[in-house]
Amino acid sequence: MKGLYEYVYSPKFLRALKKCNLNLKEEVYESIDLFKNEDNHKKLKLHKLTGKFEDSYAFSVNTKIRIIVQFSGSSVFFLELGDHDIYK
Repeated sequence: MKGLYEYVYSPKFLRALKKCNLNLKEEVYESIDLFKNEDNHKKLKLHKLTGKFEDSYAFSVNTKIRIIVQFSGSSVFFLELGDHDIYK
């Protein structure tokens, strides 16, 4: 996962972000900034998913909120934002 990436935000991710309160938005932006530096992936608890998201990874924004991402070539797609219900 080393290298420079293009970051792409899905419409579903952006809709979920828009619904967040200001404090949560700030946490999300901070987590995304941390994510962009691979050295922080362990801190964010980046992990591979299984099931319908088997080609994706997730990381923590806080104890309740997760972000699902997918790596494809030189792009990182931010797919989902939400609590554990996003895995359903």
